[in-house]
Amino acid sequence: MKMTRVMRTRPLFPKWSAVVSITYEDSVLDRYGLLEILRIGRSQVGLLEWRPKYGRFMVEEA
Repeated sequence: MKMTRVMRTRPLFPKWSAVVSITYEDSVLDRYGLLEILRIGRSQVGLLEWRPKYGRFMVEEA
């Protein structure tokens, strides 16, 4: 089977935001532990495709 490249086009939204609710088991992880996981994820992993370059996010407490 020959591997061929497929061109993909994705939109770029320079300024956008989302409000996300997270449910977690507080007997296993406390609020500060969850926030730390999210902060590590935003700086080292990111979201979706092309994560290191375009998948970064900020964490703000409500």
